Amino acid sequence: GGGEQTDKQRKKEEKLRQKEQAKQDKRDREREKKEEKEKAKEEKRKEKAERKIAARQGIKANSVQGSVCLEDFRASDSNPVPVFLSKTIQFIEAQGLDAEGLYRVPGNRAHVDLIFKQYDENKDFDLEGLDIAVNAVATAVKDFFFKRLPPLLSPEHMADLETVAVIQDREKRLGELKKLIDRLPKSNLAVLKFIFTHFVRVTEKSKDNCMDSKNLAICWWPTLLQYEFGDLNKFETMRPHLEDVVQTLIDQYRYIFCGQDESLIV
Repeated sequence: GGGEQTDKQRKKEEKLRQKEQAKQDKRDREREKKEEKEKAKEEKRKEKAERKIAARQGIKANSVQGSVCLEDFRASDSNPVPVFLSKTIQFIEAQGLDAEGLYRVPGNRAHVDLIFKQYDENKDFDLEGLDIAVNAVATAVKDFFFKRLPPLLSPEHMADLETVAVIQDREKRLGELKKLIDRLPKSNLAVLKFIFTHFVRVTEKSKDNCMDSKNLAICWWPTLLQYEFGDLNKFETMRPHLEDVVQTLIDQYRYIFCGQDESLIV
């Protein structure tokens, strides 16, 4: 029976070895998978960073070459507001003015991309039919201003704004801001007024959405006031002033956009 014993022993050892080998193989596979995943992640990160830089350069290149002008986005001869904006803002005002953190909480990126894909295929796309959360629509609105439309304020207007924004006297600053807004080209003014009309409606629901004029200004000023800072110090110096400009355009909407003096709230 001695031979049988060693046979059994051998089989047992063989089985154990196979088990160990299988375990090792599994570990190797998992490690490879993990490495692949990490690599893919890294690639994606790199791609994203490159895309961001390219998009920024694209925006700047567009605004410099003037290859995209606001007129190209008009809904019609009589309506300078782009179809994309009317559609998305209408959706937000109908469905989600009370959404907490509107414009502050970013939407699902895949949904945002889907909105643009649909729009690029057909300007008159059915936004309601897409069944998309209001935050994604809000993010698409910001992206549209930042990535699609040329800046509403030209570099010349931004240079003027830089001077106006730092005027110490509040009433004088407000008066100069109104003059500057009045100097904008008609289409630019129409689009600016359109989005600020919407911001006023958002703030009217701030009890629900927590987005008062200050919070909206924090979210929106870099998108609306595309400003070449050059260096970080300049950015830090100008940021509170530019934020304040956007907040003022909301708070003093009636005075600035509708010329109603009586609503000058000090």
